[in-house]
Amino acid sequence: PGLARFTHDDLVAVADALDAMTSDRPYRAALPLHQAMTELRIGRATQWSPTVVDTVERLVNAAKRELSFGDAVTQPQVA
Repeated sequence: PGLARFTHDDLVAVADALDAMTSDRPYRAALPLHQAMTELRIGRATQWSPTVVDTVERLVNAAKRELSFGDAVTQPQVA
């Protein structure tokens, strides 16, 4: 109850589209991730499952936060 449903095909469609947009092709350069995510948002609910697009967006945002905090931590120098 209250859970959004999606099929395996919905998941594969979004994954395939994201991979295609962010991969170099002989006829065009790869799109940056932020631009590919914009394209997914544009097609959300018309071309791709809104549940899957929303989930991918949350995962990408979480990965960005993790990367921004993933820098090496240096210990303060004790005098």
